[in-house]
Amino acid sequence: LTPEDPVLLWRNYLTNPTSPQLSRIPPPPQQPVADIPLLSAICGVTLIVLICIAMRQWTAKRRSPRFVLSIAAAVLIVGLISWPVLKVSIADPFAQPPQLSETDVRPLLGSLLHNVYRAFDHHDESIIYDRLAQSVTGDLLSDVYLETRKSMELRNQGGMRISVKEVTVTDLASVQSDPEVYTFECRWRVSGWIGHWGHIHHRENEHLALITIADREGTWKITTLEMLDEQRVEPAAMQPSSQDRIGA
Repeated sequence: LTPEDPVLLWRNYLTNPTSPQLSRIPPPPQQPVADIPLLSAICGVTLIVLICIAMRQWTAKRRSPRFVLSIAAAVLIVGLISWPVLKVSIADPFAQPPQLSETDVRPLLGSLLHNVYRAFDHHDESIIYDRLAQSVTGDLLSDVYLETRKSMELRNQGGMRISVKEVTVTDLASVQSDPEVYTFECRWRVSGWIGHWGHIHHRENEHLALITIADREGTWKITTLEMLDEQRVEPAAMQPSSQDRIGA
């Protein structure tokens, strides 16, 4: 723009913009449950007591146990009728604790990391924080918010933000595993576009970190993240794989 030519014209090709979508996080495996027919169980205990009373009356020969046996028959009928309908579900004490399948870990971590970066596609800080809270919890939430926001801003190159297009988990190794908390050494790549100083170019970074995930209120969330290594991947060395890729 110059004083002689102060008018700027442009055409908007994005006529139907959509909000960035988060990846669906599969629910944690649940403890197996056992269905206990509560009323039938009460009827069963009552039936045993009535049979014992009837046997004592029969042995003592003081009176006929017909009345007790008729009550026992009625209790038996009630127990049989209520067996399929009146049940209470409780955790199965004899079942093995649920475990996270190894085949599910890679796409799970990929989705969690994808959602962390995708949260920053928004400009409203409250929306960013709320979306980030869907994948990160605890004290790590504030740390990830500040660190990721800082890493995605190019303050020394015009202040432009990186547009993340793809997050790919490239390597994964289990470090600690128990029914509630899982820790992995995870390596992933983040690729996207950077616009600054009037042009756009591709950027890809590789990260290595210890990531701990846990079941928090029925949802997998990242609880701790310890960064071990971070480096830029040169374009000549980039070999993207379609396996376990979380696309834009």
